[in-house]
Amino acid sequence: MSRTNLPGSLYDNPCFGECRISMGAIDEKGRCLCGKSEAVYRNWGKLSNIRKAKVVMGAWKSGGRYMPRQKLEYLSETSGISFNEVKHQWLKLRRR
Repeated sequence: MSRTNLPGSLYDNPCFGECRISMGAIDEKGRCLCGKSEAVYRNWGKLSNIRKAKVVMGAWKSGGRYMPRQKLEYLSETSGISFNEVKHQWLKLRRR
């Protein structure tokens, strides 16, 4: 099992395929499930790597409120559970 190259992956898009921004279903803070705001969503490709890493780490440290793809990958790799199962478990917990 390979480990996520976390430092480099901090610059990757945190989206995990459940975009609330594109569906118009953002939370009260104006954020998607992955932690991106609407402005960050629109400008992701223009952001510096430092800003991208701050977005990902802010979501990572949100106490479960947001879940960047990088954290889902990490949880999947460390638990031995598939990425999709980890994602679905988190979404189920979040609905409660």
